[in-house]
Amino acid sequence: MHTYFDLDEQIKHLMIDKSLMIGHRDLERVEQLLVDQSYHHFVNCSKIKQAEFFEPNLKMYKTASLKEWCDYFEMDKRL
Repeated sequence: MHTYFDLDEQIKHLMIDKSLMIGHRDLERVEQLLVDQSYHHFVNCSKIKQAEFFEPNLKMYKTASLKEWCDYFEMDKRL
């Protein structure tokens, strides 16, 4: 069964597993973004830009700033 993250776990997951750099002063912005948008849309849209695929089941995320991630997310929403 798939486990769902609460808001704090989502932010930790973004920072640790997705290599998203979130400054302390940006935490409220990220929290609001995750409340307003689907977590999965926010995370999945940037796989194309931020993920490096090494093998079929192995991918690592490049370190990215919150601005880079959000800019790509906004562009993806417009498309």
